[in-house]
Order: sequence, then C-alpha cells, then structure tokens
Amino acid sequence: MPMILLTVPPDAVDQELERADTEIKAALRAEGVQGGITIWPVRLAMSTDRLLLEYKSRQEVRDPSGLAQVAAEAAKKVFNIQVEAAVMKMDPATTGLYITLKQKE
Repeated sequence: MPMILLTVPPDAVDQELERADTEIKAALRAEGVQGGITIWPVRLAMSTDRLLLEYKSRQEVRDPSGLAQVAAEAAKKVFNIQVEAAVMKMDPATTGLYITLKQKE
C-alpha cells in the first residue's frame, strides 16, 4: 500500500487538500499503482513556497523514483509551488528524491 505524507502550506484550504488527494491518486493509478493509496496532508508552518512529499510503499513497483516524480507533479498542479518528493521504500535498496522546477517570479 503506498503511503504519501504531503506537507502543505499553512493557508491551504480543504478544497485544495481534496483536489491534491484526487490528483495524486489519479496520477499514481494511471501509472499502474494498485491497492490502497493513503495520503496524509500535514500543514507546514515554516515555509509556504515549497512542499515536501514523502512516498512509502510495500508494493513492488518498477520505478519508485518515477512515481515520486508523478506524485510531485500532481501536487504541483494543485498548489502551484515547488514540490520535493522523497521516496522511502520499505527495502533499503530503493530511495530517491525528485524536485519539481521552481516557479519563476
């Protein structure tokens, strides 16, 4: 079961959180993830210009770093800010980090 911890800006509204949940799940399903997907949004008090997404899974996947990229890009669509996605697989051989491009000001 994939578990995703998504830190969100402290001013994020419920509609954004629901949309992020929907977008991330749809993006992961499109990549072939089966079974349950749990997304835990946690409000981030320190920074409002970036998000951190942590992805954990017991499910075997071919490209966990690719899934991190997919999830990060889905979250970026909702919040329109930089997203860092860290992969933490349940086995020690698979870790990774994906960072979306920073928004130009």
